[in-house]
Amino acid sequence: MQKNELTFDAIEVLKEAVVRSQPELFQLVRERLDDRGQKLLDYVFEQYYLGDKMMGRWYDPYHVLYSTRFALVLERTDEKISPLIVPSIILHDIGYCALLDKTNLNNSQGRILHMQEGAAIAAKSLAEIGGFNPFEIGISVEMVATHDNWILDIPTTDPDRLALIDADKIFVMSFVSFYKDWVGGEGEDLSVEEFFDSRRHSFYGGKHSLSTKLAQQWRDKQFEARQKEKGIFR
Repeated sequence: MQKNELTFDAIEVLKEAVVRSQPELFQLVRERLDDRGQKLLDYVFEQYYLGDKMMGRWYDPYHVLYSTRFALVLERTDEKISPLIVPSIILHDIGYCALLDKTNLNNSQGRILHMQEGAAIAAKSLAEIGGFNPFEIGISVEMVATHDNWILDIPTTDPDRLALIDADKIFVMSFVSFYKDWVGGEGEDLSVEEFFDSRRHSFYGGKHSLSTKLAQQWRDKQFEARQKEKGIFR
């Protein structure tokens, strides 16, 4: 089934699903954060993601929470991963809030601009809430400033940056992200089966390949869930 054959506004349905589930996800994530992580999450949502203050893309708050949940599990189960991936993933896409032009955000220029703007906002946010020393702020800001370099074909071998990239990528095959991408542009002229297969190719050996064992486990479960859903759209 092609996306233009849908008889309802799928994006609006996804937005409604996010609105319903986001408060519970916010509380779940917040309870698992340490004190300074809670302060940062509260600050970011109060400044950029709540009600009339909502900035950036419609799904950014949900994406931040989803990926932060993953980062918390990863950081606590892999002693090699720095705890700084948690504040970094909370802030990683904050730069979209500073971009007034919401068109073509996924092209190279949009990727570069949101990382540049995000680095500035991240530095300001971490300094204002306190609890982070200059060395930690520098690391987090650098991670925000480079987290989409892989899309620009700029590789990294640093384990912490690879872990942050995994935390970002793990949102892509979530229910909300997969279907927004299918109906919202990236899946143009593709059936849901074709789009699913393209994602599978990218995640299993392609550009979306994952570095950590935990991310690979989450990926496998996501693909199993999306596989079961495909029949709905045939």
